[in-house]
Amino acid sequence: MNHVRASEIPMSERLPRLRAYLNQARRTAADPSTDERVKSRLRARIERIEADLSAAADREDGPGRVVVDVGGYSTRR
Repeated sequence: MNHVRASEIPMSERLPRLRAYLNQARRTAADPSTDERVKSRLRARIERIEADLSAAADREDGPGRVVVDVGGYSTRR
């Protein structure tokens, strides 16, 4: 079984999963019953995902422009 690095997968294929994970992480971090240590780790992960999505919005992977929803606002790439 071969391991595939996330960087080897085109961003266009990773975007839906990143967005879904970002939404799930935000919901979990907002839940008052979530432990503070978990919230801290989630906040760091949320920042990294938002940075990845922002970087994807700054790059053009081909013809046309794609709108990427990042935390309630849209950016164009």
